Amino acid sequence: MGAADLPDVELLPLLDHLGSLPQGTSASPGGLWRRSVLPVLRDDLRLAASLRAAALDPATGGPVTCPVLVFAGSDDPLTEPETLDHWQRWATGPIVSHTVTGDHFFADSPDLPHLVGLACRDRVATPAPRGQR
Repeated sequence: MGAADLPDVELLPLLDHLGSLPQGTSASPGGLWRRSVLPVLRDDLRLAASLRAAALDPATGGPVTCPVLVFAGSDDPLTEPETLDHWQRWATGPIVSHTVTGDHFFADSPDLPHLVGLACRDRVATPAPRGQR
């Protein structure tokens, strides 16, 4: 059984440990967060498990051939920033990695918009190798 299929009583403590469980009544049974966000989060966990399985399957897996931009949160309890180097296993193209301020859910890191914008500008400015687009 994957995390997506855990009962709330087991999944919610894990989410709380990651800092993704909101405080207050919205995370209580019947609250807005549980009604609207938790089902989407479960779908996201199922998608991640499916993508992981496909990447590891010899018939469908293998490295991607495009550049990969990788981020980690400096205070992520699941991933140490030095594990970003392991992404090279999954790509034949260049890997650019950054550690930003935040935990596992670092989307509100103040550095993120600048770094993503910089990567986009760099990618647009770099011509694709012949035969690739």
